[in-house]
Amino acid sequence: MPSRKLDRVDAELAGLQRRVENWRRAGKRGRRMPTPLWQAAVGFARAHGVHAVAHCLHLDYYSLKRRVGAAPATAAQAPSLPGFVEVALGQVLPVACSTVEITRPDGLRLAIRAAGRDELVAVTSAFLAAGR
Repeated sequence: MPSRKLDRVDAELAGLQRRVENWRRAGKRGRRMPTPLWQAAVGFARAHGVHAVAHCLHLDYYSLKRRVGAAPATAAQAPSLPGFVEVALGQVLPVACSTVEITRPDGLRLAIRAAGRDELVAVTSAFLAAGR
């Protein structure tokens, strides 16, 4: 099954290669490549590597690399994370839990072992308030 996926990718990249070659044949030297062709090349470079795509399409490696770094990531590549998730302690934690780990926005981490609910709420509140 992996070979089928590679065959599909090879066919798609070959299609882009034909589009780039047709663009090159159709005009004078020194023209800028159209944005849709660059966008397609950037998409392939993100999935398969800058060197492989630049080599296959006969593009300047550094130009493609710069565009890959400058282009915004798609939703599939950069999943959006929720800003806040609320979890009711009574539903998740038993009276004496084994370990709870909390991370503040500044990266400081706190691990609490075998605390009851009241102690957990007090320590968590103090920890998060200290980071403000």
